[in-house]
Amino acid sequence: MVCDNCGQEILETDKYCGNCGHEVVNHTSSFDVEEIKKAEVFSSSMEKLIPTTDLLKVDYEKEKKDNKRKKIIKICIPALLVIIIGIVGFYIFANNDFFYSKKGKRTVMIYMIGSDLESKYLAGTKDINEMIDSSIDYSDVNIVLYTGGSKKWHNEDIPNDKHGLFEINSDGLQKIEEYDNTGTMLDKDNLLFLLNYGYKTFDTEYYDLILWDHGAGPIYGYGYDEYNKLDSMSIVDIKAALNESPFIGENKLELIGFDACLMSSVEIASTLSNYADYMVASQEFEPGSGWNYKFLEKVNSTTASQDLGKLIIDYYDDYYSSKDYVKGVSLSLLKLNKVDNVLKYIDALFSKVDSDLIIDYSKISRTRSNSKSYGRIANKEYYYDLVDLVDLLDRMPEKYKDEISNLKTALSDLVIYQKTDLVNTNGISIFFPYENQKELNNNLLKYKELSFSNSYYNFVNDFSQKLVGGKISEWDLSNSAIESFGEGNVAITLNEEIINNYSKADYIIFEKTTDGLFIPIFNGTDISIHENKLVTTIEKKSLTITDKKGNKMYLTAIESTKGNDYVTYFIPATISRFDPDELKVDVIGVYLDFVVDSEHPNGYISKVFPIDLNENLTYSKIDIDLGEWEDITFLSYKYNILDEFGNYTPTWQNNEEITTINLSTKDDIKIEFSDLDISKDYYCLFRIKDSQNNTYLSNLVQINKK
Repeated sequence: MVCDNCGQEILETDKYCGNCGHEVVNHTSSFDVEEIKKAEVFSSSMEKLIPTTDLLKVDYEKEKKDNKRKKIIKICIPALLVIIIGIVGFYIFANNDFFYSKKGKRTVMIYMIGSDLESKYLAGTKDINEMIDSSIDYSDVNIVLYTGGSKKWHNEDIPNDKHGLFEINSDGLQKIEEYDNTGTMLDKDNLLFLLNYGYKTFDTEYYDLILWDHGAGPIYGYGYDEYNKLDSMSIVDIKAALNESPFIGENKLELIGFDACLMSSVEIASTLSNYADYMVASQEFEPGSGWNYKFLEKVNSTTASQDLGKLIIDYYDDYYSSKDYVKGVSLSLLKLNKVDNVLKYIDALFSKVDSDLIIDYSKISRTRSNSKSYGRIANKEYYYDLVDLVDLLDRMPEKYKDEISNLKTALSDLVIYQKTDLVNTNGISIFFPYENQKELNNNLLKYKELSFSNSYYNFVNDFSQKLVGGKISEWDLSNSAIESFGEGNVAITLNEEIINNYSKADYIIFEKTTDGLFIPIFNGTDISIHENKLVTTIEKKSLTITDKKGNKMYLTAIESTKGNDYVTYFIPATISRFDPDELKVDVIGVYLDFVVDSEHPNGYISKVFPIDLNENLTYSKIDIDLGEWEDITFLSYKYNILDEFGNYTPTWQNNEEITTINLSTKDDIKIEFSDLDISKDYYCLFRIKDSQNNTYLSNLVQINKK
């Protein structure tokens, strides 16, 4: 036992302390003193675990109503039993993580909608393994994970038909609970559950949220759940979950990140600015592997939230920079308390542009048409109508220079860090309807729900009415001279009105087959203006592939993206493999992303991705591994583009005939630029777009190859 005056150990028979002479009246041992202190701390901490807290009150009510959260009883009963056990029970508690005790500096909450990214491509499992394999300081960092939305998880601990709650710690992926009847992962209440759980369970200084899955920008939202394929979680839904969470007012999240495509927009930043200090997101489609979660190894008690955002971007950029074949990388860090100032200057600029729209429409339309766009794929009805906000401002008429200058200054305060290899890409996008006219009315309704900026909404609404209203231009290119010169140059002469008011131009090169049909083999935008002529060259303007037998085919190539030192092209194909479980051959349509840069003038295949979007129009960040497939078939469709009198008609008729060449994915697939075959007939035409995105087609001209 110890002296209650000085704490010196004394014998039970001692009446006076040999150290201080104090009369012994307390016979409590040093072990008992320490345990009493622990018990007092324990009793205080247990008040936050028993069902009188807000978290467990909310969940307990849900349990009574719809039996959603089994975790409640499983926490409450052990908690009460431990109180009864008392001192000995707390000794176990104090030396183990039995109750997932509150600890550390930072809690990272990851909402992982597995979707087809996991069921088809194991992307969720790979990222979880990446987290586990990182040298994380678990004394400083808690990682809690909520999973669902995939019909097949490739980690056996994660349920396929339920939602799961996990902690990642030094023992790996630790399951906390599974949940039945919780709806889809697109239900905001499930996101809210994760937010509440993370806050109530881990008493840390910082909290971060990562939203993992497909993304589709401010209009189509976030997330693709294989159990509810037609819906997504809108930005308004995410806001509603955050608004009911503890992370509001002075208690914001430190950082919210989207490991998903197309989410770095000013609208999303504005909507979420009341709930987080920083945001990390991509303007463009993310490459297949998404974020590099090795960044977690650098996170510790001294890591500021701004530095955390930079770590995410640096690790992301370093990962893809080390892979020569990956292009189109972009990731931004936004300081969300600066977004209100951006909105002020957006209002000032676009209220003025809107008032001048009658006289400036064509100029603004041309500005929009030539601004850097994101989320562009081959079928224009799925364009997301997102443009780089700074690039848009740089192209606007000089008369708005003061308002533009103020807005650009505000944007430089909002976008505090960014890495990209894309041209005219400055870290933040904005919705500007133009190309996706099929969904225009629905998209404007969704946009209004964001309550982003009344002035900007009024502007895009007025602009859209002119965009789809009565035709402003009635151009006819049939009388415009188109000619092919020697050395591969092709030009079209346009009148002054068209030269001054067209918004965009491209060209198509066709191969004429022996049966009188036409195969489009190249589409490009490398056009220069000389006085009243548009000029291009057809030199090295065909892509060819050769099989093992020496058979060569000219491929269909569509110009896609321009980077700082590269151009990419889409090449359509199909890939196939035999499925032994289903006893059938799986076939999917894909695009090959073919890149030409300064180091690879003959180009190389950068990635392979599905042609089709998800049913809810969110886009996959996944790249397909050709090694997991058996065969690849390149195909070119034949079209009848002449009428019964032999004249060109803009209404192409797909003749349902195709030219194909088949290779094994194990072969050395070599695609290269070639000159046009001098023995074949080639033709070229120009496509001109007006300020309302209407397309006008020139006549065909036979290419002079000499």
